[in-house]
Amino acid sequence: MTLKEKILFVLGGSLDVGGAENQLLALIPELLKSGLEVAVLCLRPPGIRGDRVKQMGVPVFAPPEFTNRGRGFVRKLAGLLGGVLAVWRCVRRERPDIAHFILPHAYLVGGLALIAAGSPRCVMSRRGMNRYLQSRPMTRWIERKLHQRMHILLGNSCQVARELVFEGAPSERVGVIYNGLADHRFEALPSCVEAREQLGLPQNALILIKVANLWPYKGHVDIIEALAGIDLPGDWRLLIVGRDEGAGSGVRQEIARRELDGHVIIVGERDDVPLLLAAADIAVCASHEEGFSNAVLEYMAAGLASVVTDVGGNREAVADAGIVVPADDVPSLRKAIITLLDSDTRAGLAARARQRARCFSMPRCAFEYEKLYRYLLSRGTLPPHLKASTLCADGSQVSNEQVGWS
Repeated sequence: MTLKEKILFVLGGSLDVGGAENQLLALIPELLKSGLEVAVLCLRPPGIRGDRVKQMGVPVFAPPEFTNRGRGFVRKLAGLLGGVLAVWRCVRRERPDIAHFILPHAYLVGGLALIAAGSPRCVMSRRGMNRYLQSRPMTRWIERKLHQRMHILLGNSCQVARELVFEGAPSERVGVIYNGLADHRFEALPSCVEAREQLGLPQNALILIKVANLWPYKGHVDIIEALAGIDLPGDWRLLIVGRDEGAGSGVRQEIARRELDGHVIIVGERDDVPLLLAAADIAVCASHEEGFSNAVLEYMAAGLASVVTDVGGNREAVADAGIVVPADDVPSLRKAIITLLDSDTRAGLAARARQRARCFSMPRCAFEYEKLYRYLLSRGTLPPHLKASTLCADGSQVSNEQVGWS
């Protein structure tokens, strides 16, 4: 062990994309405060936010440009070989105490490279369900082999952890650390009236909100279909917040087909999500798959009554602070939204949501990662309190006490 333990995060893509990357960006400053040394290797160009990480004094590496050239199979092969070589070189040069793989591509490429490099302690993080393996039998086979070589395999929910065990990961090495919420963004939020004034939204409208990039599996169309069957009061709005990842045209077609132009508004990607949430009455997560939704944590932190689908860790996140419905079930989604039209019901859930959100602070999340890394380096195993076999034993929702932090 070095005097100052070094963690190398291997990330499957750019730092500019998605929830896993946002989690890493929020986690790094907390780990630095704890005295750990951190480096990041991106298997794609790091992007603008890579410069922000460098400004923290954290080295950020990426493979040579040739790995992004070519087409089709040649490009994929170049990317794979270039990624393996980049990880191998980085590990040989930086000599980290722990290599932590985030996202499937990083696990596949980094795992193969670390076997060749003479690996340090290895941790993998699965941050979503394993549906991506269904059409990739070779990737599935390689991952099962890699599971046996990892010192620790982490899910960000019990559901994800259970899938890892089902795939053959040694159960004593499978743990859970829930996502952390950068809750400082939700301190001193303006009132609903003030938020609507700033955003130019009508004061007397019922406002629903969905925060998720526009992927087909995020269920935007389900929400629109559900709302089309409800006699909603007055000049209501649904705000859809997120970057178009290919589903935007389908969502717009559904809005037009249901004649909901003016009611359903695609806001796009925004950096003022807390303000938008402060202006809303009801939040919805209608995803068909999730690992552990950062958006749901933000809904709770903003004190919103929410409807969430029963996928991944959504039920674990909200506990009794939201309404949980089956995925891809428009009638159940519609019924839940109708329930939340009652202001007293919304107020009760909102109060519980604020309390529940405190369980998932980023400082606490980082504290668990620090304990995991130091325990792994000193004892070579997973800290007992993080084991999925203990935390997720009965399959029920996880209580405030289990998440540890009420």
